Amino acid sequence: PERSLSPREGTGLSGAFLLYILNDLKTIIYVCFWIPQEDGFLKKRRKMITNITISEFIQDHCPIEINIETYNEATCEDPPLRAGESTIRQYCSERYQRRFGAWTTQQKCAYISNVFSGRVYTPIIVAPVSQRDKNLDDLTTNIKFACLDGQHRSHTIAEFINNDFGFTGTIKSQKYNNVQFSKMSDTIQRHFLLKCKIGICKVKENNIDLAQVFIDINDGSPLNDQEKRNAMNTPIAAWVRKQSKDFSVVFKQISGAKYERMDDCVLISRVACMISGIKNNSELSNDSKGLNDFYQAGINNPNFYCEEALSYITEEFMPSLKIVASSHKNNYNSKMKTRDLFGFMIIHMMLSEFGKEHSIRDEFLYDFCKELIASLDSASQSKMVADEEEYGRDNLTMIEYFHYSTRAVRDHSRFKHFISEILGLFDSDFDKLIEQLETLQSEQEQLVAAK
Repeated sequence: PERSLSPREGTGLSGAFLLYILNDLKTIIYVCFWIPQEDGFLKKRRKMITNITISEFIQDHCPIEINIETYNEATCEDPPLRAGESTIRQYCSERYQRRFGAWTTQQKCAYISNVFSGRVYTPIIVAPVSQRDKNLDDLTTNIKFACLDGQHRSHTIAEFINNDFGFTGTIKSQKYNNVQFSKMSDTIQRHFLLKCKIGICKVKENNIDLAQVFIDINDGSPLNDQEKRNAMNTPIAAWVRKQSKDFSVVFKQISGAKYERMDDCVLISRVACMISGIKNNSELSNDSKGLNDFYQAGINNPNFYCEEALSYITEEFMPSLKIVASSHKNNYNSKMKTRDLFGFMIIHMMLSEFGKEHSIRDEFLYDFCKELIASLDSASQSKMVADEEEYGRDNLTMIEYFHYSTRAVRDHSRFKHFISEILGLFDSDFDKLIEQLETLQSEQEQLVAAK
């Protein structure tokens, strides 16, 4: 199976204790027999599972637009899919679903091979969409079901039929190497569509919270913290998803920001948490627990979030960061570091906060912040080495050293240390900083022009 049962879906304790008295050894051995019993949820879900053909799956639960002509030609069925109509019947809500894209072509081929051979044991779980879901996710009328578990499997089946990837493996003793569905024989195509079956489990309760059902289903699976936060019914979750979508090009240039694990959303959340704390003069940690609290706060109080902070991020910071990311991609082989991004964020925000007019380009400001943090790190490391020689390592308070204290910048105190060290380099005199930056930028431009 692709997923183990969570504890609440597990076995119940039943049976009896058998007592054996061995007089010769004067020993009592208690043997406990565990007789597995399905609980109510498992029994109910088993009754809801229906085995359907791939053709039935495409007509009732297809998650993407597929080539109707190719499908109809392969099935030779009546009624075929109608030309000009959308084939999408199932959707995966961004409000709670994991991001699609984690499966490699090799994994997709392995699943298709299992479908052909009838070794598919885990059902795809769907639920009929309610009017509330249609409103929240702006759904078209052709979409009938929400996918709660099995989006990779659903997409893999549809993509295979759509020739989006070639199959490599063995079917009925015949080997294939990167062969698209339409290039296979008519017999194989019709066998896949009309004979092969998968399980569909339809959740039939009305007016259920699909996000909560998704979390419950994946209770025994490795959902990460951000995937759980994304499923919360809070305004910040929707706002973060929008930033991720609108500025996806930015996060491709940031080290360690894995899209499929929502690392970009973690970074956006941290930025929102940090800037909100500065704007409101409040202590907001941006570690995992702090972000959980940040998201939770909006469930009961949608007005919790600082609109000034979110507007600044959307309208000023993220567009500037987009320019920086594009420049960095063209000029460096490495990706942007999170700490350099935070340094850029601090000075960029302060210049905006105090309304300082300047002609400093965003990419130049980022490079300046990057060098500034590197110099702070170098000075801190040198000081620690000197202090270690004088006082001994055991007598040092590591958090007092910039390079050690700010390497993660997770809690409020470390973030304050990060800010104070950066602003302390120019005594928080922004007029002085702007003058220095404009001079350096002008000198750089003159050097470039001379070349």
